Amino acid sequence: MSSKTLLTPLEAGKRAVDDLIFYSVYPLREWALVKSIRQKTLANVCGELCSLRFTWQRPKKQATEEPVFLYQTLPWLLDAAWLLADAPLAALHIERVPEKNNLFALAMFEGGIAAEIELNECLPDSMPATNFIKANFKHGHLTNQPVVGHFNEEGSILADASGMQRLVIENPEWDDCSDEIEVCRRSMLQAIEKGAYPAGPLNSRPIIKAIREALK
Repeated sequence: MSSKTLLTPLEAGKRAVDDLIFYSVYPLREWALVKSIRQKTLANVCGELCSLRFTWQRPKKQATEEPVFLYQTLPWLLDAAWLLADAPLAALHIERVPEKNNLFALAMFEGGIAAEIELNECLPDSMPATNFIKANFKHGHLTNQPVVGHFNEEGSILADASGMQRLVIENPEWDDCSDEIEVCRRSMLQAIEKGAYPAGPLNSRPIIKAIREALK
């Protein structure tokens, strides 16, 4: 891949709105589930979108540093919600567990769509990471959350007596497709290279501002 300037949401939020010489890192924009929900919303498959719920859960061994948790992961989810709601962020409320990567956020978007975000990186190390979206429409739901069980990712499962791997095969040239979020990141880089990903700060400034105000 050719050299591109990539900035985190926190870095991008400091740049001018009309600065288009860099790309803001929002890999969840390339999550197949986000794209599918957006496509089905536009096609009016289930009627009007009413609300969203995001669940991001990780074991402690995969927990990030606090600045990353608050100003990278949370913005990723808020940006995805903004994209699906197709409306600006109007209000944000955050309830956080002190000194832990564990919070619940309620985001309201113009037009009345609400997004609940459950963000938890405190699971026991024996548990796998899970990433769910549930989109609630007037006439149905779209989700990757299973009716029963702990996960239901697209792709294949490789299991033997020694353990289990969940494989999400997006591109046969990629050396490791077992991490769903890594697949999103690689898809984002590929979209940037193809000119299919927008340049500039995107929603970074209002999202970072809303998070800081909600955490006061």
